[in-house]
Amino acid sequence: MKELFVWNQTYELGILTIDEQHKKWLGIMNRLYNSFVNKEAAEKVLSIIKEMEDYTNYHFTSEERFFKQFGFSQEIAHLKLHNDFKLELKKLKTEYEKSPLTLTYKLMTFMQNWLREHILVSDKQYVSLLKGKI
Repeated sequence: MKELFVWNQTYELGILTIDEQHKKWLGIMNRLYNSFVNKEAAEKVLSIIKEMEDYTNYHFTSEERFFKQFGFSQEIAHLKLHNDFKLELKKLKTEYEKSPLTLTYKLMTFMQNWLREHILVSDKQYVSLLKGKI
């Protein structure tokens, strides 16, 4: 399996629960990438996009629960990032349903850039608050 996004120590937050969720998220994204590279049927790609949506909701809900539990001061800004991501993913999924051939690259680029930014920048903001507590 080819990987668009390779996990390494740079992405580790040191919060096992969230690091494991991020790894799973990246695994789904890499399966999506492989479906794209292997030119699999649109139905297969759509099922992986749906899985990405479902896992995104699970992961974000998990993070947001920790924000409330431990009083993350940047919670509102982080929730906006989560909501913006979910809206964009939904939009790209809808566009993919209409035009699978042209949209997959756009979707993959969006996912790769967003996940890198999410883990390396946004999520680093809560590490000191949550590390050692969950």
